[in-house]
Amino acid sequence: MSSTTPVRTLLATGALTAITATAAGCAPATGTAPTDAAVTAVASTGVWAEIVQQIGGAHVAVDALIGEGTDPHEHQSSALEVLAVRDADLVVVNGGGYDGFMTQILGSIDPPEVLIDVAALETAGPAGDPDNEHLWFDPATVAAAADRIAAGLTDLDPDHGADYADNLAEFTAGLDTLSARLDVLAAAEPAPVLSTEPVLGHLLAAGGIPDLTPTEFGEAIEHGTDPSPAELAQVRTMLEDRQVAALVYNTHTQNPTTEAVRAAAQDAGVPVIEVSESLPTGMDYLTWTSAVIDGLDEAVVR
Repeated sequence: MSSTTPVRTLLATGALTAITATAAGCAPATGTAPTDAAVTAVASTGVWAEIVQQIGGAHVAVDALIGEGTDPHEHQSSALEVLAVRDADLVVVNGGGYDGFMTQILGSIDPPEVLIDVAALETAGPAGDPDNEHLWFDPATVAAAADRIAAGLTDLDPDHGADYADNLAEFTAGLDTLSARLDVLAAAEPAPVLSTEPVLGHLLAAGGIPDLTPTEFGEAIEHGTDPSPAELAQVRTMLEDRQVAALVYNTHTQNPTTEAVRAAAQDAGVPVIEVSESLPTGMDYLTWTSAVIDGLDEAVVR
């Protein structure tokens, strides 16, 4: 499915003058809002904004508060962003502590008509570690979020309910295709991988791909601290001895330690699978996730 309206990214400016200039609403940093949009929506990140756009189509104008390459843990919300969330009909947050800045925004305004906290949705449970907040890489969670988004849009705009249902069906069919591919991958008894950060944790679990990353090493990288020399040596040995079929490298959290691990993988001839926490520019969610599965399949199927 192709989106008829580009997802817009609302850049953090912190400038009250920007609010004055947009008294009629929140001006997009990029793209043009459809003049006939029946619903305005805001999502904390570009991934969830794109999913809203896929389901809402031309009837929804969507803003993503943070764009590609922005770390949500360090993001400081601006007055312009508060205004955007306040004026939105539908708001989507990842939750689980991932986009904590949204908690601050929502605590300062009246609740939106429809608020979707993905981490709080009732699902069968994410495939991987339930504490892993990278929920957009868990097919079951994304399916539950898509259902809730479609229901919320229909509640807000019942005149276009049939369109939202059709878009949901098309998006869900794409998710089903991804899930089927992961089932095939799991049945092939894939080789294990090592990760610099657990961004793909749920997708790896859904595909039956063991992640041999030492717990202490993974926690150090995720929390921005240095792993011990012993932990780093252990990771290097795993790569040098080809104990893993690939290194999953999170480009969103690069530092000297992760770069050294990547160099060790390349020296050992271990494939490096790059993945980010942000939706790449010009890609939709289904295409992006399919490409990630392509890379995994090529590396870990023996």
